[in-house]
Amino acid sequence: MRVVLLIFLCLLAYSGTSVHAQGPGFIYGQDTLTIDLDPAFPGPETPFTATANDYSLPVQGTGIRWFVNGTLVTDARNERKLELESTPVGGKTEIRLVIDLADGSSVSATRTVEPMYLDIIVEPQTRTPAFYKGRPLPSIGSTVNATALINGTPSKAGEYIYTWQINGETLESGAVRGKNVVSFTMPRGERAVLSLEVRTPRGDTLARRTVGLSNATPALKFYEISTLYGLSTRALSDSTPLTGATLAVRAEPYHLDLATYNDPDVAEWRINNQVTGNQSNNPYEITLAANGIGGRTQIQFHVRNTTQVLQGTKGAFLMTF
Repeated sequence: MRVVLLIFLCLLAYSGTSVHAQGPGFIYGQDTLTIDLDPAFPGPETPFTATANDYSLPVQGTGIRWFVNGTLVTDARNERKLELESTPVGGKTEIRLVIDLADGSSVSATRTVEPMYLDIIVEPQTRTPAFYKGRPLPSIGSTVNATALINGTPSKAGEYIYTWQINGETLESGAVRGKNVVSFTMPRGERAVLSLEVRTPRGDTLARRTVGLSNATPALKFYEISTLYGLSTRALSDSTPLTGATLAVRAEPYHLDLATYNDPDVAEWRINNQVTGNQSNNPYEITLAANGIGGRTQIQFHVRNTTQVLQGTKGAFLMTF
């Protein structure tokens, strides 16, 4: 019994030493207190929130103090959150958080906010007519160029390290220094997510940005070519009368990848479902004439990339005479 009692007393003594080591005499690590930001990377002149993250502290604090650029924020005493507004580009805000402990000591953390304007310019490499007032849209299998614009100017683009991802898959086989321009192929699906992280050569993250991209389906419309007025900007109707001796027509694909448009594997015209030879130097243009007195003729056009099978479109209209 004495032996058992002695061992039990020894265990109590060890446990008491452990608790004491976690108390006032504990040496705090660098990660026991942090300042979290929301959003994580504030843009220029935008509101953000700084939050005390002290959940790793082994003891509870007795007071909270916030300092901004060295000045005590009296209204934020004992507040876990601090509402702030970032500076313009080129400025910085130093935030210092001090938590007082029961033994009279304190632990602190400092974070500097240097706002960066990060935007991504997305340029789908797809076809639209010159008169089209909208912008080209990406389509499945089409090429998209993206450019990172930092603080409104590319002057320091070569100093940073860029990590580009599309749907979580890293492009360029990893992070690349100075790679503020990237090209990629749109994946399958209705939408894709393009994300970018910009870091300094030391590894400090400066900014992150995410852009959602929607895939369009390539479509085809037909337009009359007038010898007097040029290409009409009004698409032909499903039933178009032949008012003269001939009708010159151009097929215009929308949102078709430019590589496919410029060098299609298939680009064929059909008249009444029969493939017809095209005398024009432009595979997208054809000149039609009546083949009888009174009637109607179905005109079809088909363009496609046989490797990227979703890069293609076709359409048809009736020519009446």
